[in-house]
Amino acid sequence: MDSNRQHLSTLQCANIGGIQQRLTLISNLLSAMQTCLIQVRTTGKADTGACKELFTQYVCSFTWDVIQLIQNGFNGCGGMLSDFSSSEDDPDVLALLKGGLGSVTSTLKDKQNEFLKEYGNAKLNEMFGGGAEAIAKKICLAAFGYDWPFSVKNFIDASYAQPFATLVQGITGSREYLSVDPKNRQATYEYRTSWLINPGCDFANYKVELACISRDTLNSGLGADCTKQASPDGINCPCLESGEKLLAFFTDNKLLKQNQLVDRDFHKVITSTFRYDHYKITLRPDAKIDKSIKSRCFPSGYDGGVFYYPITDRTAHDIATCHIDPLSGVYLCESGLDFFSKKGFAYFNAVRINGQPAETVRELASGQPLNLEADIFKAGGNKCFVARITSPIGRPAVAQPVTIEGTSTTTLQLADKLNVQAIPQLQQAPADSGIIALLEASDTLATLTFSVTFNDADKNGQLSSQDTMTVTANTGTGSSVTTDLNANEAASSDGLVRVSVSAGTNPQVTISLNGGGTRIRVTAVNFNQVVGQQRTSISTSFTIAPSQAATPAFNQQTLILSIGLYNVREGSEASIAFNPNTDCNINDPSTNSQGDQQVRTYTVSLVSSLTAGSAFTPTLFAPTIQPPQATVGTILDASARVARKDNLNTAITGAELVIDDNYLRIPMQKTQSIDDITDIYGVKIMNNIGLASGTHTASVEVAYQVSNSAAIQKATSGKTSFTLTPNPNSVEIPIQAGP
Repeated sequence: MDSNRQHLSTLQCANIGGIQQRLTLISNLLSAMQTCLIQVRTTGKADTGACKELFTQYVCSFTWDVIQLIQNGFNGCGGMLSDFSSSEDDPDVLALLKGGLGSVTSTLKDKQNEFLKEYGNAKLNEMFGGGAEAIAKKICLAAFGYDWPFSVKNFIDASYAQPFATLVQGITGSREYLSVDPKNRQATYEYRTSWLINPGCDFANYKVELACISRDTLNSGLGADCTKQASPDGINCPCLESGEKLLAFFTDNKLLKQNQLVDRDFHKVITSTFRYDHYKITLRPDAKIDKSIKSRCFPSGYDGGVFYYPITDRTAHDIATCHIDPLSGVYLCESGLDFFSKKGFAYFNAVRINGQPAETVRELASGQPLNLEADIFKAGGNKCFVARITSPIGRPAVAQPVTIEGTSTTTLQLADKLNVQAIPQLQQAPADSGIIALLEASDTLATLTFSVTFNDADKNGQLSSQDTMTVTANTGTGSSVTTDLNANEAASSDGLVRVSVSAGTNPQVTISLNGGGTRIRVTAVNFNQVVGQQRTSISTSFTIAPSQAATPAFNQQTLILSIGLYNVREGSEASIAFNPNTDCNINDPSTNSQGDQQVRTYTVSLVSSLTAGSAFTPTLFAPTIQPPQATVGTILDASARVARKDNLNTAITGAELVIDDNYLRIPMQKTQSIDDITDIYGVKIMNNIGLASGTHTASVEVAYQVSNSAAIQKATSGKTSFTLTPNPNSVEIPIQAGP
């Protein structure tokens, strides 16, 4: 027992101090109640919070409990009230009380529901409460002088506060072109509008947004109209097919009272990728309004509280350098490029290899073509879409011009038939020059010769950032470059020779020829190659023969595909007669509007004909067994997903469900096609196959054929476990596997 924390223990333990404190507590409570009762008696009111709560929680609640007790016929108290039993001459007093109070509460409930149904507003709901009990408590409080707002005036005011259709009217709505932001190349407009809102209910808040509406919005009947914009270019609603675009414009978080007119105007300068054609007003009803009557706060068809009205273009004339991309709805402006670049910008939306998303392609087979397809967004100057295989055998770059503004699709074919190739030998003369290099990639179709010279500028006998080098190739008259080794890049005037130097005390040098298709890495430079001779300059010549087909030993290679968008050379006429060698500046990658260079690499495995079967192997997913736990004899459903590789014409000739590692094999049938390459195979595991209780495994084996004349090959999925428990109503007689 704890006499400090328990009232009864204080008395039992005769804790004098504790008893005295508790008597003081009781005295305080009685004094507060006495004060409350005296205040009610003398003034008719009691405004203190504790006093009001006393009457609410105890006095008025007790009044309702008495009413309920009478209505229930004094259940449990009949013996105590035997004196009130009826006689032949006197009516049943209890029955009279019960019937009378029952009629009163029933009438209150009916009238309350009638008022709420008739008027359906939050004011009456707040006045009458949620039932007869609430009304009884309000009457009780009113008897003690508390402010139940039930007067003729308040009743009439509440009756007139029923919800009605809110008026939302856009008075003016306009936009005017100002300029182009030179940093992000987006158009700047001033948007101005004014509106009226006459609330039909109380609203917690509302907001106004700029909208480039979709076709769904146009057809929704919410006030959208694409005939009022008067756009200079004739495209009033550019986002109809690409989906709605929204931008925050104005927000008012103040409570909107019913029938208190809102008359506002607002304007704002907006720089955006989109040109907005509507204002969107969204109203949010007050939380006190019952959900069942919220729809009455809005006009018919506007139950969500969303309203649109069009924006009229006030631009004085057509903006010749701005236009709409029809696929994305983006608003493009070229004039802003004059501030810092006339080249414009471009970026990849999507890239596909042989018709499949480039990010998902992991393996290609020899004999296949290699086609690239890219969705490219361009604004401003013309671009070059360039692609090449850079490793392990570099191949000539392939390029196509990109001249269409907005989004367009460009296709390149890097190879009509892929083959695994061997890297040629790098021949060097003299071999003991002190320069050692490694050929990393080559795309040369003819013998390529180049010379390399290193100069020990600081005369320390080692390669350092103060030293210089010169590379000269036989690829053209201007194919020569000289640079220091201070972590930089340099290129010849024709762009066909490029030197890259990494930072550090021991610089790493990479030489790129043929626009990067041939790549050599310098692995060592030794100025003191000859004993006893201090050299300040060393030179050597390299020769690269054309690439040859690989021997059978080379049955797999890793291909690195490099793609990029590049600016055309100044003065190029790529849109008239395209010449990739003269028009594309591969040393000047294009950027998107954020300044990111649009150069990507993809790594795929190229498999020769000796192992090409793996390139066609379907992707198998472990089967699903439903239910995964069941009693012996239950019919189970098995299904598995089978995906053929890419767009190859591989045929699935059969599928089987393999249970317990070949203990049982059940043929499966195709039950559903997910897409062009993915199918679902399924089968029911019947109750008569003799599987005993315990844990079992299941996998899927498919037979497939690459072509009509090819041999049938097989592939197996991973395993799935399922459990069978004994059936108490049967005796297991498992079927045993063969000897």
